Amino acid sequence: MESSKTIGELTTELGYIKPDGTPGYNVISRDLDILKKSGRIEGKKVKSKNGRKDSTLYSIIFSIENLCNILKEVLLQKFIINV
Repeated sequence: MESSKTIGELTTELGYIKPDGTPGYNVISRDLDILKKSGRIEGKKVKSKNGRKDSTLYSIIFSIENLCNILKEVLLQKFIINV
């Protein structure tokens, strides 16, 4: 994630689109909740530009500790998968 994104932008970017063309919000909402609870990302409520329900912008928390933990998890997963 290069910049803050809403759940709609994330689902669209990841290709989770319903047959009617709308983003599949429920596909990643649980994962976003897990990442928020673990302190990896933060969510900030913002007013919708088009008069719809307010949105949440999700951002990665850029701290050395957080980034080191993410790197450790990625390396551990890569090691376990390659073993």
